[in-house]
Amino acid sequence: MKTIAVLDADLEVTPLGTRSRLADDLAGTPTLRRTVERLARCTQLAGITVVCPDAQVSQVRQIVNGLPVHIRPRGESAPPYRNLVRTARKWSLDGWRGGLGGSTALDEYADPNVCAALGAETGADALAVVPPGSALLDPTLTDSMVTHASTHAEDSRLTFAQAPPGLLPTIFKTALCAQLAERNVPAGWALAYKPDDPSVDLVFRPCNFPVPQAVRYATGRLTADTSRSWRTLQRLLADGEAPDAASISRRAMDDFDLDPGSMPREVEIELTTDDPLPHTVLRPRGGRVPARGPLSPELVARLAAELASADDDALVVLGGFGDPLAHDRFGETLRALRTTGVYGITVCTTGHRLTDAAIAAILEHRVDVVVFLLDAWHDATYARVHGGATLAPAREAVARLASARERAGQVEPIIVPQLTKSTLNVEEMDVFFDGWMRAQGCATIVGFSHFSRRMPDLTVVEMAPPRRTPCRQILRRCLLLADGRIVACDQDFAANMVLGNLAGQSLGEIWTGPAAQALRARHLAVSRDTKPLRDVPLCADCREWHRP
Repeated sequence: MKTIAVLDADLEVTPLGTRSRLADDLAGTPTLRRTVERLARCTQLAGITVVCPDAQVSQVRQIVNGLPVHIRPRGESAPPYRNLVRTARKWSLDGWRGGLGGSTALDEYADPNVCAALGAETGADALAVVPPGSALLDPTLTDSMVTHASTHAEDSRLTFAQAPPGLLPTIFKTALCAQLAERNVPAGWALAYKPDDPSVDLVFRPCNFPVPQAVRYATGRLTADTSRSWRTLQRLLADGEAPDAASISRRAMDDFDLDPGSMPREVEIELTTDDPLPHTVLRPRGGRVPARGPLSPELVARLAAELASADDDALVVLGGFGDPLAHDRFGETLRALRTTGVYGITVCTTGHRLTDAAIAAILEHRVDVVVFLLDAWHDATYARVHGGATLAPAREAVARLASARERAGQVEPIIVPQLTKSTLNVEEMDVFFDGWMRAQGCATIVGFSHFSRRMPDLTVVEMAPPRRTPCRQILRRCLLLADGRIVACDQDFAANMVLGNLAGQSLGEIWTGPAAQALRARHLAVSRDTKPLRDVPLCADCREWHRP
């Protein structure tokens, strides 16, 4: 099977919407050149093609001068769904799958139109799509992957690997590229779960190229297309190139698990503790939560500016222990976030306060995701879990936002109905998920949290592993409460573990400050404890430490 490698390179902007670093020196060599050099070591590829905008051909040629590569102009076109993929992948960039709507890492750099045309021009049977910032791609494992794809050519149109983005290509048969181009859909959407046409998960089929365990379970982005992944590659290359994907994955996991960086990658912001469902039994609301706020948009803007200036993949979730739509300056807050350049914005709401003004603000400021905390499919169940409230206004809110988005001709926001699985609604889990997948193309099911034994336990099945390990969440994110205090995680509704206060400190000072460092050090020592974290009561009773 004739297979050629394809790198869709843009020296200015990535498909993620971040700044391109392909022309930047990475350990002394331009990133794009490093990637092509790695591919040139492969023996099973019939060729390497870099496609780029017409105006960049000369510069790309200079970067890869002397290497066995063909350069092809592709104009300024992009897949019509690129913004949809970009929006869906923002909260899952460190994994090969997990994006909303079934989007995966293989959707980010694959342009079926370009690949189909290139396959027809060259007579290639398949195209190995490689993110051009894959400076640590494994040539030996790539050769094995090409051989695997050829062996299973009769029953697999696609070959992928369960690996961190950047270690291996994704191999598309030319015929599949042509079909995707004709249908104008990304591969992730085409292959995702469909309630009316269920099929075996692709990871159990021959199209899943088996990789070493260290690679399969690794997390972390290894493509030079965000400021955070750029720093990861710089650190990994500073110690010399690792010999293979397994070694790279182990080093990347150490980096991912041990280094909190100078800023959180995600901040959840509580605008207010006011909530239209104060009597819900599924999460702390109403009388369980000390009254706080409202938080000023000016404070949000200061935090967001600091966050965005440090990383071009910074994420913000408007949630906390109240409904952000209950904040009387909600629109101003969204404006403040977008003005500062925050990469991704999610709003978590019950939907009961979704006014026309709120819809207009969500559309104007291009909120990426709106999560509707519905928790039930039927009226009686909704009333049971939400203190007698009615489901109709929440369903209507979903419909109104979807209609307004369609009228505006936008892909944002992705609408995500969510159910918190508990003993009170578990029987509706399947109908909820399938029903909303049909209606909106997205739905999520999350586990119930008893918030360190401070809520009645409605857990259906205990999901935490038997052996306690350090909490990853305190290395990734934090929560800004509506009174300006920052706490370590989204379990701390009573502010028992305050890390600092934005009234007198910067986010960076709080994130790297003594309270945060002491908590992380305590967690890193957890494997040596006979009674893990008993001196940190909130953490000792928490069952959410294993969540990503």
